[in-house]
Amino acid sequence: SGTEHFGIDLHSATGNSAITSPYDDEVVDTDVCTACTEADAEEGNTLGDFDLDYNYGYGAMTVVEYAYEDLSEEQHNNLTAEGIELGEGESLYLMMGHLDPTQTISDDGTALTQGGGLATIGNSGNSDGAHTHLEMAINESGLTPSEDQATVNFWLDTVAERVYGAEEEADRQGNRLDPTPLFDE
Repeated sequence: SGTEHFGIDLHSATGNSAITSPYDDEVVDTDVCTACTEADAEEGNTLGDFDLDYNYGYGAMTVVEYAYEDLSEEQHNNLTAEGIELGEGESLYLMMGHLDPTQTISDDGTALTQGGGLATIGNSGNSDGAHTHLEMAINESGLTPSEDQATVNFWLDTVAERVYGAEEEADRQGNRLDPTPLFDE
C-alpha cells in the first residue's frame, strides 16, 4: 500500500487461485473486462493499457460490500482489533482487480457466504503476472453504481471517493484503507 498503489497484491504461492469471501454479504458490481479478452483471449492481459475499456488497468474486477449490520459481533471485534473502524450505516467495500476473466466471477447482486467462492486470481488488465490487486474502503452502506457507470468509476469515484490528479496523496487515496490486516492470519 502507498504512493499510487492503494492496495495489496495477492499471489497464489500454493497454486490455489480461488478467492473466497471473508464474510457473508453480496457483490455490488462486476466487470469481466470484455475488451481484455478481446485483446488476449487466454488471460485478458493488456500490459500498458490504462484506458476505460481496460478498467484503467485493473482488468476484470469486482466490488463487494460487507455492511456493518450484516457482520457478527466477533467480526466487528476482529476488525476493530486490526484498526478497522466500521460504524452503523457504514460498509466495508473490497475491490479486486486483475481477476481471471475466463473463470467464474460472481455477478452483481450475488449473495456471498463466508468462505464461499468469489473469483479467481488472474492476469487481466495491466498486469505482469498472475495475482489479484485488492483495495478496501469504508463508506456508507448500500452504494450502487448509477445507470451506465463503469465498475471502475463506481469504485474510484463513488466508493473510494478519490480525487484524480490531486496534489496531496491522501486526496488521491480517498477513503481507501490498507487491506493488509484482513490477511494477517
